[in-house]
Amino acid sequence: MNEWTTSDIVLLCVAIYISVMTLVRLMRAHRDKVMANLKNELLQQQRLQVEQELEESKQRKQQEREKQRVDQHSQHHSNPV
Repeated sequence: MNEWTTSDIVLLCVAIYISVMTLVRLMRAHRDKVMANLKNELLQQQRLQVEQELEESKQRKQQEREKQRVDQHSQHHSNPV
């Protein structure tokens, strides 16, 4: 039983090769999925950040307009013609 024939060694090498290649293929597929998920999360975070910055900018502009309107209104009433 300790005597390995050439065909035994060849079959063992083929089985090892197939096992390793299958493992590599599975690992690559998993890596691709993880990278795609990370990319999607990053894009979503960037989109949310841009939306938040845009909303903050709109709010600041609205507050500035309100302040200008109040200032103009108070100047108009404080300066009689």
